[in-house]
Amino acid sequence: MYRLLSLLLLFSVTAGAQKIEAFYDYQFKPTDKGARYYVVTQKEGDAWHRQAWYLPERTLAIDAWYKDSAAKIPHGKETWYHTTGYPETEGNYVDGKKEGPWLRFSDSGLLKDSLNYAAGYYNGQQLKWNGEGYLTDSAVFDGRGNGTWVHWTDEGIVYSAGRYVRDTAKIGRWKYYHSNGNVLATEDYTGDGKPVCHCYTAEGVELDTLLCYEKEANFTGGLNAWRKYLERSLNAQVPGDNGAKNGYYTVLVKFVVDKEGNISNISALTKHGYGMEEEVIRS
Repeated sequence: MYRLLSLLLLFSVTAGAQKIEAFYDYQFKPTDKGARYYVVTQKEGDAWHRQAWYLPERTLAIDAWYKDSAAKIPHGKETWYHTTGYPETEGNYVDGKKEGPWLRFSDSGLLKDSLNYAAGYYNGQQLKWNGEGYLTDSAVFDGRGNGTWVHWTDEGIVYSAGRYVRDTAKIGRWKYYHSNGNVLATEDYTGDGKPVCHCYTAEGVELDTLLCYEKEANFTGGLNAWRKYLERSLNAQVPGDNGAKNGYYTVLVKFVVDKEGNISNISALTKHGYGMEEEVIRS
């Protein structure tokens, strides 16, 4: 009996001490070079606790709980952090599905999103705020994928309104508005997911239907001109000056281009650090 008890105790200590350490790239995938994160996953009780730190900032990037060592089934609280130290997103999972309130914050700590989930579906009221703390979106979902959504401009004017199914698929008629309140465009969604569109001037005059469909923005002069612009505008010394190792880095940003070519809502999708994202946004 004493020998059996000792073996069980030894196994418990060994299992409880399980620990996996690895380096991950900016897409949060394991890598042996160009690491963005240092990741530790270890068994704690019946669950697996994962923490990751930004490199080179050495600040916490994620704190989350999972059912498995591969961290494929989140179960428990999950918090992602900005490099500034403020939480970026936080909420709870149950068996791999989001459950209850989920919050998203700006890198300065301002609340951006307030979403509620039931078994992975939007449920109840959803709210979003802009960078200055003003409400920009309001939605109500039934927990089964059906909901309505209204979006306002930063000036507090309704910009769009419509209904969703399956949480993200638009259905029925969606309306978009000019700043004077007149209809900018309508989209009618049918079963194939492709809308029939009509658009109008601020004075209410209907435009050619071809002008209603969004298309990918192109830089004047094509890709070569875009490449030359980046070569002139970007300071390639910034990463090295901030301590980045030699190598190739891909920086991803997203932004909106209006019909006059003005850029707005620019934000970085990667988090390499070393001033890279800031330099791309500046240029």
